[in-house]
Amino acid sequence: MRWSLPIVLLLTLGSCDSGTHRTTEPLDAPPNRWADERLWPVLEAQEHRDTEALCALLKHEAAEVREAAALAFASVQDTLGIPCLMGALGDASPTVRATAVYALGFVSDSLALERMGELAMYESDPAVQRAFLSASFLALQRSGRLKDPAAILYYLENSKGHERVRAADALRRLPDSVLLQIGAEILDLVHKDSGDVRRFAALALGKMPLDPYQFELSGLLFRYYDVGLWVNVIKALSPMKPAFSGTFTKAMGDPMVAAAALDGIDASVPLWGEDLLMYAELSLEPRIRIALLGLGMKNVSIEWADSLQTVLLAIRDTSSDAYQRSTAISALQHAPVRNAAADFLIPMITLSTTSIERIEAFRAAMAFYADKTT
Repeated sequence: MRWSLPIVLLLTLGSCDSGTHRTTEPLDAPPNRWADERLWPVLEAQEHRDTEALCALLKHEAAEVREAAALAFASVQDTLGIPCLMGALGDASPTVRATAVYALGFVSDSLALERMGELAMYESDPAVQRAFLSASFLALQRSGRLKDPAAILYYLENSKGHERVRAADALRRLPDSVLLQIGAEILDLVHKDSGDVRRFAALALGKMPLDPYQFELSGLLFRYYDVGLWVNVIKALSPMKPAFSGTFTKAMGDPMVAAAALDGIDASVPLWGEDLLMYAELSLEPRIRIALLGLGMKNVSIEWADSLQTVLLAIRDTSSDAYQRSTAISALQHAPVRNAAADFLIPMITLSTTSIERIEAFRAAMAFYADKTT
């Protein structure tokens, strides 16, 4: 495989950053940076998106002004400023160079990206090297050219903070067939990482419909106490066809996770009616309880279903909360009648008192019929 220079940069730049590390000294700035009157023209140019003025300010005698002008380009994001920013990559100040590289990450075209890759190989300052790495990744991502998993994994392993999260997000967006090639690496992220990186890695696992990965996904619900991770796991398992009652039970233990599970569950798959009603009784969140009653109505005997239908109709007609009424309307699509859409849902599209209820009635009717032309 032949990689372009920016991809090679992502894979090799880290090897240039060895030996004794030095950091770029911070600028001596007043407590309120913008109290410096020299910077006011930068603010003026940024507000009016004046690329020509910002280019002129990149040549100001004060490094503080040049840095501020370079940073302003990250906000203005005008491709006409690319030549000026490329020129700033030869600035005597490492801070100005690093800021110009950062701004180029938001506006670079393919030619600028190639040139950045060339210049990065000769950059001696570690902080600017890091800026080149980050900006190249961002530019490739924004242009849709970031397709190589090795480059993304390298960047993730050699970055910190939000940059690692950005890499994990890029990783989970890769096509399923590509993710299957790096399944082992994604499992490592799930087991050895934490926070948002692990959460995005869980979503990546969900795109690989093979038994080892699905098994690992369901296990995350029990291995880590992380509600955000649980929500992503449930989303990754959707449409949720719970083969184990434990997975569904765990999902019902937290309102946010339960909402994600109920949103993604495949209602056509038989569920455990008794368990659904038990979770409904235990739930402290009214809308979760109502949704569970609707699913329970579909999975219990006709006698129980008739009783649950009566309860849901009462909620629809008497609740003072429009969101609870809309949830009851949606749950009624599971009613044990000949045509729940015609009997309950379609009238609600026009008769309900709030737009929330009317929209939910329309969605539920669409879900009931499945055939959108109906």
